[in-house]
Amino acid sequence: MTNLDQIILEAIKLVLAGIIGGLIGARANDKLTRRRERDSGVTNRKRDFLAFMAQLEAEAVNNYSVDFGNFYQNKIPNLRHSAALIIGDFPPNYRTEFEGLIAAACDLTEKDIYNPGNKNEIIARVKKITQFAKNLPN
Repeated sequence: MTNLDQIILEAIKLVLAGIIGGLIGARANDKLTRRRERDSGVTNRKRDFLAFMAQLEAEAVNNYSVDFGNFYQNKIPNLRHSAALIIGDFPPNYRTEFEGLIAAACDLTEKDIYNPGNKNEIIARVKKITQFAKNLPN
């Protein structure tokens, strides 16, 4: 093998090593970026959910109108929507419990919702959901 052939062979090796290194680096970067974006999304959705729950709780506690039932019944679709956005972020073993808490707060009969004596029980159910979500790992 001539000196020129060796130089060309070494140049080819260097180019291939650079290409392979670049591909590995790009793949690692992509993987890390996707994970960071996913983790950031989980954190943002949890924060948004907790903010919604804090608002719902404050509005419910401070609702002194005679028509608490109407107020709460109008909030149920919002609660279900917010829960649907965050439930996929929970570890599988927490989802069933979370779904149960949401059902307990949303699947009330009209009679239960409009009974003035149930306001504190409804608020307690809302607080349980908030506490559950706060205690979940990110």
